[in-house]
This record gives sequence, C-alpha cells and structure tokens, in this order.
Amino acid sequence: MKTIRTIVNTSHILLCSVVFVFATASVGAVDDDVCSISLRSVSDYVLVAHLGILDEERRQLIWKGTLKGDIEGVELWWFDVSLLRSEVKPDYRVDFYSGRWEIYDEDPFPDAGPNPNAKLLLAGMSAGQTLIPLDPPGSDGIWDGIGIVTEANEEFEPLIGCEVFEGGPVVFTSPFSAYGVGKTRIDCYFDDDEDDEEDD
Repeated sequence: MKTIRTIVNTSHILLCSVVFVFATASVGAVDDDVCSISLRSVSDYVLVAHLGILDEERRQLIWKGTLKGDIEGVELWWFDVSLLRSEVKPDYRVDFYSGRWEIYDEDPFPDAGPNPNAKLLLAGMSAGQTLIPLDPPGSDGIWDGIGIVTEANEEFEPLIGCEVFEGGPVVFTSPFSAYGVGKTRIDCYFDDDEDDEEDD
C-alpha cells in the first residue's frame, strides 16, 4: 500500500515534501538542493487496435497493459491515427506515434464491455517510435517514448508536470497481433532553490 503526503506552504504545494511510502522501501532520493521522485512499474501489454475503440477526441485505443510496481493498475494508449507515420530503411522500419496514455485502477474495457467503475488515476500525452527489423520478416521490434503527466486524481495530483518514460519489446505473433513486457517510469525533479526564490 502506498500513501502520499503533501505539505501546503501558503500559495503552492511543496512538491519536495511529497513522500511515497511502500511496504518494502521508499522510492525517491533527496539531496541538499534537488528533490527527485522516480516511480517504476512493469507493464504487460497487448495490441488491441482490432477492437476499434475510439475516445472523445477520435483517438484509437491501440495498446492495453497491466501495471505492477510502484503504480499498479491498467494502462491504455490512445493514438492519433492521423499523425502516425513510418520511415522505411534498408534493414528496418520506424513507426512514429503520438497520443494519450491513461492509468486506471481497474480495466475500463474488459471483455464483457465498458466498465463504468474504473477510476482514472493518471493521464498524459506521449510520443515515440517503434523500430521493427525487416530481415527476417516477422522479427520482433522495440519501442520507446517520452511524455508528461497532465491529469491525476487527488492521490497522484503532485505528479502533474512530471516526465514519463515508456518502452519495451514488441513480439509479433501475426501482422495484427503483438504483445510485450516493458516498463513505465515517472520521474520528477524539484529544485529547492527555485522554491526559495519564489518565497522571497
């Protein structure tokens, strides 16, 4: 179980006072001038583009993964299909993506249909690339991306504005079926000197 404590200082939250307490160990490192928080989770993801699910912004649900680690839940990746593009090289292809990611406390789209009880924990935007070897055909690929936290529930609100790093292998079982086990990491860096200057 994890808890988050924030200390309010006049007009703003002192994000360096955010403390994550875990059953085994705390995450984050603090030195004299800079506070850093790093949340790491393993994502077991699968390609779900065949479901044809669109969000309100007409982005398509492409990947769905189960998160385990510092943050646990179900992660969704919604791609803006109009912005997808590829570059083909002699030995490999690079597919570029951009879109929205979301983390819920439980699966919002189980096999039985939409789950209205799923609660949004975190969300944001990200962009990246997938590298797919062309020889031999059907080779596994690897993807990586970077993004930012733009939305959060009350528990994770201090993470808004933090960087997100995502990536891992892509194992193809057919041209339209793939899965992988990768990582999702959220990093925050807060400079105590900046807080001091704002207080002056």
